[in-house]
Amino acid sequence: MMNCEINGMFDPESLVVIGASSKRDYYFLRCHENFKGKLYAVNRNEEAGREVIPGVKFYRSVLDIPEKIDFAIIEVPGEEIPAIIRKCGKRGVKFATVFASGYSELGTEAGKHAEEELIEAANAAGIKIIGPNCMGIYYPAKGMSFRFDLSTESGEVSFVSQSGGHALNFSLLGSIHGIKFDKVISYGNGAMIDSTDLIEYLMHDPSTGIIAAYIEGVKDGRRFLSVLKEAAQIKPVIIWKGGVTDAGASAVTSHSGSLAGDARIWDAALKQAGVIRVDDMDELIDVTSTLTTSPLPENRRVGIISISGGQCVVLADLASRYGFRIPPLGDVTREKLSKLMPNVGTSIKNPIDGAASWANLGTVKETIRLVMEDEGIDSVLIEISIHYMLHIFYHNEEDRMSRLYEILCELKNQSRKPFFVILSPSNYWHERRLLEEKLIESGVPVFPGFKRALKTLKNLLHYKERGGRSLYE
Repeated sequence: MMNCEINGMFDPESLVVIGASSKRDYYFLRCHENFKGKLYAVNRNEEAGREVIPGVKFYRSVLDIPEKIDFAIIEVPGEEIPAIIRKCGKRGVKFATVFASGYSELGTEAGKHAEEELIEAANAAGIKIIGPNCMGIYYPAKGMSFRFDLSTESGEVSFVSQSGGHALNFSLLGSIHGIKFDKVISYGNGAMIDSTDLIEYLMHDPSTGIIAAYIEGVKDGRRFLSVLKEAAQIKPVIIWKGGVTDAGASAVTSHSGSLAGDARIWDAALKQAGVIRVDDMDELIDVTSTLTTSPLPENRRVGIISISGGQCVVLADLASRYGFRIPPLGDVTREKLSKLMPNVGTSIKNPIDGAASWANLGTVKETIRLVMEDEGIDSVLIEISIHYMLHIFYHNEEDRMSRLYEILCELKNQSRKPFFVILSPSNYWHERRLLEEKLIESGVPVFPGFKRALKTLKNLLHYKERGGRSLYE
């Protein structure tokens, strides 16, 4: 399939939700309340002309709608769908999302036959199916969604997912971590439109800056790899591959009806394609959000700032295990730090044990700035313990936490290097979350633990070494 055949999928002028009912609280209809175009609802059991959403009338059949329809969302039982598809074809529908399951993912002859019948009906009607067994499309710019409480703000990240649950969770959790989405597509079984088709489209899509995907299996491995290689030359591509163990591969078959493939072949193929490989939702969120907010590291030399000597030892060990170097600071940097920091309870070696110096926010700012500007440092990682900070901020805590936030934002905006803030766990969870939210909103990469920060930095470094370019300028 050429990506031009997908083109109209993201620009429908009219949309109908078929099967919207009180049993599901008119779920998909409410999801499209902000649709930028003409919206209709169909249910043969609803009173014709009824409006659940003001201005959106119910019809008993799609054939009763007087205008041409571009896109249909079908949420009826599987056995009714082929007949509905044929009716949709008569009303000019070109694309349809099929929510129902019970097709090839069952691994049964009956399931495969049902999917073949669905494809046959769609081809005869001139309709391209997204799904079945999927959640469909979240596209804030057009007011299309698969959940009614997702952000309506558009961004540059597009996500292709074989799993509806992962599409939903990434849309929700990613937003919390500052990710703004252009398009999210849950394609399920991919009977007519699959991950390869969607990635091929998105790599030429001017509003997509980053492509991310959760994939369990593909139909045409050669074409998939060819498209993936081409896409990775144009923009960052992040792949989360499900089914990499025997147990996971077995679960893939029953989830989406795909063949997961040999894990070693997938590893080699993804490495060859030049994509960023992630292993779970946390890593997907960390890498995606950081690509939109951080420059890429030039090399492996990291500067670490913490609040205790013991923690500095542990952090240095962790950084080394992830393949990073913790070089000595330059002579000029150390000389300036020796005049700046108190000589009791601190260390001006890398990692820097700030300890008591954190009580003076002017000292904190200058310490971070000196490390950030050291020519021997490629990335700066700052670990902050909220309960320690509140302990030393024994008066005017709120004002001083606000000032700390301002300092971190100011320095990050001045930095031409990766500038990561790690907010370690704390019993002062409210204060910690408040600072985290403010930093994320201001585009500062924030991590809940040092390992996640290091793993993200390693992914960015590998991407840079393979010729990747920064989106953050």
